[in-house]
Amino acid sequence: MEQKPAEPARPQTLRLSIEVTAGVIPGRPDLGHSRAYNMTTDEWEKAEEAGLSAEFLAELNGQAQGYAALLMLQPDRVNWVRTEWIWL
Repeated sequence: MEQKPAEPARPQTLRLSIEVTAGVIPGRPDLGHSRAYNMTTDEWEKAEEAGLSAEFLAELNGQAQGYAALLMLQPDRVNWVRTEWIWL
């Protein structure tokens, strides 16, 4: 009996990145205070299939905004904080 070769796994592709950047000098991010909250295409499709895309986005955004809020409360460490949504 001939077996069919397994289909290759679909590579993970980035669908959304919510980036929180912060630093002392405006426009110059300090990588030690910067984070990205990412969602893959597979995660997005699973959330859409389950009817949970809004909840998934709210959770991811909540994590990013929570981190940004923590940074804003530390003026002795950073002078600016920026949050950006990047859809791909």
